[in-house]
Amino acid sequence: MSKNLKIAYILSLVLASIIIAWGTLSNYFTGVGVCFVAVLGILIALIILLLTDNFVKSRIKDLFIISSVFVFLEFFVYFLIEFALINYDGIVGMQRYQMIISILAFIFLIYITFRFILDLKDIKISFIETMLGNKERVKKIKTAKELSNGSLEDKPNKKNNDIKNTAPDVVEQNQDNNLDIEIDEE
Repeated sequence: MSKNLKIAYILSLVLASIIIAWGTLSNYFTGVGVCFVAVLGILIALIILLLTDNFVKSRIKDLFIISSVFVFLEFFVYFLIEFALINYDGIVGMQRYQMIISILAFIFLIYITFRFILDLKDIKISFIETMLGNKERVKKIKTAKELSNGSLEDKPNKKNNDIKNTAPDVVEQNQDNNLDIEIDEE
């Protein structure tokens, strides 16, 4: 794991932690401006890491997108509270909105930790690699199946050309093992 990738994971962890503790931090600093500036600064640092290192970009695309969504959601909280565009009932509603965002950020924190541990141990999960675009999705070729005796089997009415294309070894064996049997009718 590269140094830049570790830094990117740590920045994502800090961003999620700030969003989880948004209410406490906003009470301590008597406003949400400091929290929003910190989250925005972390997002800018992540953008710089993504632009300068392609390996980091290929490993944390999903974390960056989710972080950007959280910053966008927190922008509304910042804009409405800092510029006093809502009344008391609106502030109570924004606190509930912030609680929902904090719960989502907690789930995001668990996901970041999971991904960080996987990258530390160099474990690749195919679903995550496909989601990141690092692994091509393989489509299975569908064949005609028929239900008989409780199991799915290939349909028996396939042409010889289809059999030659799908299983050439089997066809060659069958051609080699042909027996000429003569029956005398009397």
